[in-house]
Amino acid sequence: MDFFARDFWLELVEMNKNGKLDERFRKLLFSPTRPMFELFDLTKDPLETENLAGKAEHKSIEDDLRLRLTEWMLLENDYLPLPAPDAPAER
Repeated sequence: MDFFARDFWLELVEMNKNGKLDERFRKLLFSPTRPMFELFDLTKDPLETENLAGKAEHKSIEDDLRLRLTEWMLLENDYLPLPAPDAPAER
């Protein structure tokens, strides 16, 4: 759903413009680019404000998900860019 003209979105845009938006929401909603990979703990962070991708303590989960995504992309002929280009041919 597109929120572009909704009142709540326009309020967020105005808050961001005036420097009144919480930093975590500013980064999440108004960054010029989003990270290639995102990983969230939906139990602790249901609003998905803290990206855990790239943190050492979550490396095994991230590696597993990248490998699964790579396999899916290969099966669907969706090759570029592969999230785990050095993945083994078979798991």
